[in-house]
Amino acid sequence: MNRKSGAARSAQGFTEKQGRYLAFIYTYSHMFRRPPAETDMQCHFQVSPPAVHQMIVMLIFLHLNVHHWLLRAVARSYTYLPAGAAFPTGLSIGTLVQAAGSIWLVGIQIAAPAMAATVMADFALAFLGKASPQLPIMIIGISVKSMIGMLALIGSLAYWPYLFENQFSRGIALCERMLRLAH
Repeated sequence: MNRKSGAARSAQGFTEKQGRYLAFIYTYSHMFRRPPAETDMQCHFQVSPPAVHQMIVMLIFLHLNVHHWLLRAVARSYTYLPAGAAFPTGLSIGTLVQAAGSIWLVGIQIAAPAMAATVMADFALAFLGKASPQLPIMIIGISVKSMIGMLALIGSLAYWPYLFENQFSRGIALCERMLRLAH
């Protein structure tokens, strides 16, 4: 038992609750040959949707070892830059602006498949509306574009772990470079 958190931890570092979620996902996947939806977990564990979503996000966070990256970055930051020794320079501010631009670029990369699918759906609906003006394209278009955008996001989920791992490693390298510049 961990005295601070009050939760028992297994040998792999998961709490008892996280272990139950993982066991449910494993068992459900083998029984139905597909992973459970969040609503399935919500019904099984009798919890709210945000609680299920938070647990899934935490399990993904742990699976990608992001906590190790963050702890390593904090530990290295003190070797590069002791506490109280930072003075902003022009080069470090430029690197900080570059980091902000990278965050914006990651957002565009995540949303690009949905945006492209939605724009193509707009063109297709415009041609359809021009070809047969009696169709209520304005009414149908909103739901069609929403569905196509969601399908594009779902289809691009397979590439997200690679994208996030790549961006995390770039971010860590950029932070280390900023710490070296500030010192």
